[in-house]
Amino acid sequence: MMQPDYDLVIVGGGLAGSCLALALKDTGLKIAMVEADTREQLQSSPAGDRALALAAGTVEVLRSLGIWQDVDDKATPIMHIHISDRGHFGKVRLSAEKEHVSALGYVITARDIET
Repeated sequence: MMQPDYDLVIVGGGLAGSCLALALKDTGLKIAMVEADTREQLQSSPAGDRALALAAGTVEVLRSLGIWQDVDDKATPIMHIHISDRGHFGKVRLSAEKEHVSALGYVITARDIET
């Protein structure tokens, strides 16, 4: 039996594994991706309903990979972040407007970005 010959095997075809494969597609490496579930199983999984909060930097990476353009209309921008610990001194408030950015990040369901 012949053994497959790959430079890289990516285990997991979720968001991280798929992004890695896309980022390396033009490197000339022979890449294999191994995913336990079928596409149909992944698309119908309840895990696809979970919300993902993506930082603005992550969205820039997804844009550079050509992914974000197809899903940006399904995402909700994060315009304000309030961080505090009840009963303790101090808090942090972030605003996209004050940071001069269109959004601090985005919220999107896993299913919308992974399919």
